[in-house]
Amino acid sequence: MIHLRTDGSYPAGFVLDHGQDITGFPTLNVVHAIGNISLFSVAHSESRALLNQIQSDGPIAMSASQNTYRVQHYNISASNSTHTSRLLQGGVRWQILTLLSPGELILSEVGIIPSYYTPRPRASFDCSNRNWTNIWRAGAQTVALSMIAAKSIPDFWQISSEGTLIESAAPQPYAGLQAQALTSYQMNFMVKPITGGFSFKVLSDTLGDGIYVWVNLSNSTISAYSGSTEVDTLLQTARLNVTSSLLSHWHNVPASINLSNITVLINNMPVLSFSQKVKFYGSFGIGAANGQSALFTNLTVTSEDDQIYSSDLKSDSALEDFLVGKNSLNVIVDGARRDRIAYAGDLDIAARTIATSNYQLDYINDTLRLLTSNQMTAGYFVPTVKIQQHPRESLININMTGLIGYSFNLLSAMGEYYTVSADVAAAKAYAPAATRMLDWASSQILEIALFNLSDPTFGGDWNYYDPTQSGIVTKFNVVYALALQEVLPMLAAADQNTTDYEKTLGVLRTSIDKQLYSDLTGAYFVSEAQPQGIAQDANAMVILANVPQGNHTALGISQAMSRLLFVDHGTLPFSNTTTGFSKLISPYASSYHLRAAFAAHDAQAASHLLNNLWLPMISKTNANYTGCFWETLDLDGRPGLGDGSSLCHAWSSGPTAELSRNVLGIQPVAPGFREWRVAPQSLGLTWAKGSQPTPFGDIAVEWRIDEAGLVTMIVESPVGTQGTVSIPSVIAATNGSRAVVTIVNGRLIQGSTSKVRGCEAFVLSQYLG
Repeated sequence: MIHLRTDGSYPAGFVLDHGQDITGFPTLNVVHAIGNISLFSVAHSESRALLNQIQSDGPIAMSASQNTYRVQHYNISASNSTHTSRLLQGGVRWQILTLLSPGELILSEVGIIPSYYTPRPRASFDCSNRNWTNIWRAGAQTVALSMIAAKSIPDFWQISSEGTLIESAAPQPYAGLQAQALTSYQMNFMVKPITGGFSFKVLSDTLGDGIYVWVNLSNSTISAYSGSTEVDTLLQTARLNVTSSLLSHWHNVPASINLSNITVLINNMPVLSFSQKVKFYGSFGIGAANGQSALFTNLTVTSEDDQIYSSDLKSDSALEDFLVGKNSLNVIVDGARRDRIAYAGDLDIAARTIATSNYQLDYINDTLRLLTSNQMTAGYFVPTVKIQQHPRESLININMTGLIGYSFNLLSAMGEYYTVSADVAAAKAYAPAATRMLDWASSQILEIALFNLSDPTFGGDWNYYDPTQSGIVTKFNVVYALALQEVLPMLAAADQNTTDYEKTLGVLRTSIDKQLYSDLTGAYFVSEAQPQGIAQDANAMVILANVPQGNHTALGISQAMSRLLFVDHGTLPFSNTTTGFSKLISPYASSYHLRAAFAAHDAQAASHLLNNLWLPMISKTNANYTGCFWETLDLDGRPGLGDGSSLCHAWSSGPTAELSRNVLGIQPVAPGFREWRVAPQSLGLTWAKGSQPTPFGDIAVEWRIDEAGLVTMIVESPVGTQGTVSIPSVIAATNGSRAVVTIVNGRLIQGSTSKVRGCEAFVLSQYLG
């Protein structure tokens, strides 16, 4: 039981700690209620530090995938009543129950009902370093909380015969492509305020950032804000000559938008007119501020006598129009709390984590379907898609994108999915989109055989807070090369002629190595505009795309990265010799870096990343511990984006895949693991064991190294497959004057690698001869 009692002179509060991030529907049972309990609320937060703030760690208005507001106000009218939220809260470790009004509450069964589905690992990993085992598990949990089962997101709005009821929900922008570029239009709707007031939005981008207008009948004001909700930057406010008697009555609200000038009327009476200089184009939406609710109907929007939108908001089609309905597919989003949207770049990391942990490959495939269907006629993709959107059936006739690297990442994710699944039907479905993207990229190659990004507006990246890049940029060249390398097997399976793409990859590798390598740093420079420094993600991808040639080696590049980028809490994204870039530490870029360190057999670099970046995030003594990995960190190892930082972000889950594929050593060689290899890197460990699901069954590995450096190893593999097994560490041919003898299945072998047929025993042991 939780007992809250106050005379109103002080707040009565109770804090719940769930121990780690969870996602679900807040619930509580009122056992007893006495006096005035009108000011009772429950706040939700990932971090304890933000729990007591007015808005906790919200609001979160980018999508309709959860409750906008992290502080929920309750209207409790009776004892013996249960209150379960209709909309879920994503990414919650902490809750605080607060009673401000003079009264008394006795509550039971307070907490979070878990959301529809959180997948558990089918794969496994354990090793002699308990910290690294916990890192593997935290990555698996991070991505699991970023997976949303089909049709599990409740409708954001409630449709009825009267219209659409909206409760405590930020306006979501109309999703029509034409609306996103509107500069001048007239918006008109009917509204019946039920509780407190209503809101609407104009000049909004796709994530809901626009001009937010709030009609607050509780204090007879109308206010305009730059942002997504009533907690953002106030632009203008005015008094309304109305009272709360306007509640439960229908009112007509016209609004005129003409670039910077906005005018609002209620029942033909002007109530707000102002000019602003922050938003000049965008879509429109309707909503209700926190603790408020309203019914809407007859929404129309016109521009120069052309009808942009018209609906009575009485059918489910309105949910699709504003992307506020259920999600039709299993999807992987960026984070448990924020943004809960599908991102192509994030998927490239999350797909590998899923393949090596819970193995829910349908989530990868469905997310690929959603993202791949949002392709421009030129060939590149929309980098982010809300999960309520259905896959498109035709190309988008708009040729602009803000994150060109994510279009290449999406091809890599296609390649990863085909590699682990051997899904030929999917390969054939995605091949046309992949070739359109590659053909566009080929058209951007200069005579010097390098990819050139001519439009700076395309040159944003995961580090959206940094300047865009254009021209000859190493990152965009190597992410192109890596995408080619990883998608080619899928294209071949889809019966595509890959000859030209293979030639492009070979030429691109050579050109990058010859023209973008810096003798000064011993690595590849940022761009022609920034030749004096290096980028973490670009050089990691150089290694992964097999670019280094001649005297340039993967290990040499990895060691240069360590020298120029390593800091106490991980790795800088750009060396100190670059200009204009932030010093925020990125687990996303570092996921590629860790993968590259293993590819280069750089045990020191891999260990630094695991111990200095990922391990502190999951220390239970960390003030921001959620049991998951974070979006970004500052140089002191704290959440890097302030209060808005996501503390459970799928793009940071990279170590799970890399520990499975490099410490266990289980890697696919042919699609679907029909051919595989086990090639462990010991990293100073004395033992490791675990398993990897495949379409044929699980591959299980256990290896141990004793004090004398002698190895024992067991590998189990499914029928229908074949592979090779390598000894985990390079063992000297002799130990003192005694030779090391290696026995496999009772037979003496020479060398460090053995061939294995699926379902046949593989038992290796070593002893001194």
